[in-house]
Amino acid sequence: MYAIIALMLVMIAIGLIAAFATQADKGIDGGMLIGYGIVLLIVIAPTIWLCRVAFRTWKSNREMEQAFRERGKLVEATVVGKDEREVGESTDHFVIYQYAPDFTVIAQDDSRGLQFWKKDIGEKITVKILPDKPTVSMLHLK
Repeated sequence: MYAIIALMLVMIAIGLIAAFATQADKGIDGGMLIGYGIVLLIVIAPTIWLCRVAFRTWKSNREMEQAFRERGKLVEATVVGKDEREVGESTDHFVIYQYAPDFTVIAQDDSRGLQFWKKDIGEKITVKILPDKPTVSMLHLK
């Protein structure tokens, strides 16, 4: 994704350089500079914002994965429900499980062969939790 964004920025820069070069013999007036500035703001500002959001999401996911690797604790949970949601042409499968008496968790089953989705309600599954944040959990394949 970062490569695509970088390629787009390079193509925009080349296009702007070419536009300035073709206008050099005619002279560049203030209106043209304002137009180029507006185009740069419309294209580059959202691109920078999207890169920032993508980087923060990637960093947060990486930190969460590291926390589960370092401090994660395996616990037994009970499947208490299932849900399906149609997203465009595909269907996402969710498992609702409970490992503490005061709350339930809904997690998307993206395991190969929908291993958690195929469990019956009432069956036990293994989940990984963070002991310092017991409400944070993830499905765990054995």
